[in-house]
Amino acid sequence: MVRRDPGFRTDREVGRALLEANWLRPETAAWRLMDALLLRRVKLPDPVLDLGCGDGLFSFIAIGRGRMGLDHDSYSGLGKFTDSSDIYNSGRSTSKTKVTKRPRHRITGVDHKQNLLDQAASLQYYERLVRHDLNKDLPFEDGSFGSIFSNTFYWIKKNAGLARECRRILRPGGRMAVFVPNKRFVRNLILASVPSRWHWARFLDNGMYESIGQNIPPSWRGLFTRAGFEIESHTRYMSDRFVKFHNIGTRSYSRYMIQWANRMGTTERRKMKRQVVSDILPAITSYLEYESRTDSPGCFEMFVLRNPS
Repeated sequence: MVRRDPGFRTDREVGRALLEANWLRPETAAWRLMDALLLRRVKLPDPVLDLGCGDGLFSFIAIGRGRMGLDHDSYSGLGKFTDSSDIYNSGRSTSKTKVTKRPRHRITGVDHKQNLLDQAASLQYYERLVRHDLNKDLPFEDGSFGSIFSNTFYWIKKNAGLARECRRILRPGGRMAVFVPNKRFVRNLILASVPSRWHWARFLDNGMYESIGQNIPPSWRGLFTRAGFEIESHTRYMSDRFVKFHNIGTRSYSRYMIQWANRMGTTERRKMKRQVVSDILPAITSYLEYESRTDSPGCFEMFVLRNPS
């Protein structure tokens, strides 16, 4: 059974933490908050694997309910990067990382980018971090985990093989929560309707259409059931309007804002960040209430899967 977005009753503490982590990309904070509010309805039995954990901040906040000091976020301490580089995979100093609220438990994380794993390690949240290409067989024994979480599954090209591997490493009765875009999401991206010869369209898209569009199967439900999973629940969320809003948000030019923010002195940066969070958090809260009243079929989907044996 497919459920429509059940509405977002905002957890203000989690919303603030996610906005503090993504203050230079507020639309990303809104997206992550939608994910977090859906994820908190799912029980994830221990031990937990964070599949494609990245810098770990989302899981640290959404699953672990941890909090960072104001000086640490997704952009603090980033090294130099070029127009073609992955901002989040740039070298980063973690010397200022300060955990102000420790997470409730510790989990395992896996990602293929060492810089991101180094950042995740500084959170004191991951019991174990593994560097691994998720297009290859997972480096874990059969039945190693009680649950798996991933909000980056759709970035993996060989996602059918990854689904089979996830079932293999789950214990019988184990659960997997995964967030994935559907074809409707892709149809709402700029390059789905504007020829790529236009520079402005390529600039705003910033590689999203090509990176995501080519990895979406005809049916995520079919992919997961063929891997041997049972589908416990399937929820669609995120309106067409939000995707279009995200298209023209801060993502394409955030590299300039990050460099600007990281040139500030500590006191000035804290002051600016506090003001951004104070002004924008009520807007995000209001928007998610508005979002929950839209009539869109949903551009993103959360599957809660179960390993039957």
